[in-house]
Amino acid sequence: QASFLVGLSLTTSANSAVLNTLIPVATLLIVTIRGQEALNWKKAVGFILAFSGVLVIRKFEDLRFSDSTFIGDLLTVFNCLIYACFLSFSKKYLAKYDALWVTAFLFLYGTIGINLIAIPSWLGFVPPVLDAHLLTIASFAIVIGTLVPYFLNFWALKYAKASQVALFIYTQPIIAAAVAYIWMGDLITARTVLSSTLIFSGLLMGLYGSRTIKKVKGERVA
Repeated sequence: QASFLVGLSLTTSANSAVLNTLIPVATLLIVTIRGQEALNWKKAVGFILAFSGVLVIRKFEDLRFSDSTFIGDLLTVFNCLIYACFLSFSKKYLAKYDALWVTAFLFLYGTIGINLIAIPSWLGFVPPVLDAHLLTIASFAIVIGTLVPYFLNFWALKYAKASQVALFIYTQPIIAAAVAYIWMGDLITARTVLSSTLIFSGLLMGLYGSRTIKKVKGERVA
């Protein structure tokens, strides 16, 4: 998380948006290398389709690498790799322990770690005026935008494969586009339609390719 935040401040928003789409791809690569999940052509095609859809809506053509963004881009990619490792290595742990308990302690340890890293920033920090509007936005970001998604991620890892959980990250830009259309009046463009089609096709293909087929008394069951 620290790498993501610092990386975002040192690179462009377009670079950050595109590079963060590497999380599901990195997760699939790691679980395959570890022998945690099998890779087949259906799953591979599903990830490629979904990845392509996100690149379309994230405006891949705006991606620009330069010396000024190098450190930020590097930190962003590092964040992707670390989160992919987390999804892979935490699977067994999260399948064993309660998701709410795990969420609470992860944020407790994370708070301690982030505050230690942020000590230099705290020394010169000037708090903003906490009016009702800012408190509402901050509460929404903390509870709805952070705590709930992390809890749902941990809960999902208890029952689903790490690659499946990572794959659903690709629905974020589509959800954002839908919210922008409903609440902010943004137009649905051809780019959004194409992106949505690629992402949902990729999800279906990826999930179908992730099915575990077992034989029980001569019959095949998923």
